[in-house]
Amino acid sequence: MVGIPVLTLVSSAALQPFVKDIFIILFTRLNGSKTEILVRRFIRFFYFLAGKEEFGPDFVIGTIDSVQSSIFGQLYLGIVLPDTQKLTQPVDRKIAVAGLTKLIGFSDGLAGTYHRAWPNTVMVLLKVLELAPVLAKDDPVDLQAADIDDVSFGASFARLSTCKKRAVDEFPEVVNSRKFVGEKLVEANTKTGGRLDSWINDELSDDAKALLKKYMASTGRV
Repeated sequence: MVGIPVLTLVSSAALQPFVKDIFIILFTRLNGSKTEILVRRFIRFFYFLAGKEEFGPDFVIGTIDSVQSSIFGQLYLGIVLPDTQKLTQPVDRKIAVAGLTKLIGFSDGLAGTYHRAWPNTVMVLLKVLELAPVLAKDDPVDLQAADIDDVSFGASFARLSTCKKRAVDEFPEVVNSRKFVGEKLVEANTKTGGRLDSWINDELSDDAKALLKKYMASTGRV
């Protein structure tokens, strides 16, 4: 699969001619040989694109729908959202927070054609922020993403922290996830003339509404 760190060096304009083909390959793999590892990598890739300013949520939605008309809703509600909690690494969950926040606050697609997915998107974001990840039973180790010490004899010995490979942080601006979400949603709400306030009040459960408003109020900008 396309490595996420490489994509940070590529603008959306430069990547545009190839994205459709990338998704076609991924969809073919998901249909023919779906595995837990492949699903996790696909979801991570999805949220990476949605969260980055160079791409964004509507870039992702438009690209996926260019593969097959209106397939985004099926993919998003059938694979991406249900399996997001299976992202167990902190750096991957941070990527999910960034992507989900952009989808909730800044996506014209989720404001229009795919708005029925908006409440579910909020609920998945709240689960990422408030609940522990879901560990899949008998899930094989992702050798490409894992630290070599975690899958070899090295795990039996003391590690030298200065030698340990550090995970790449693709979203260093997300320091405090709840604060990041609150600030971004306040920004989105202001830009859209209070649109988020209306959706929050009309479409979420009382518990979800209270949590989301708590994040937004904590910024001091509401």
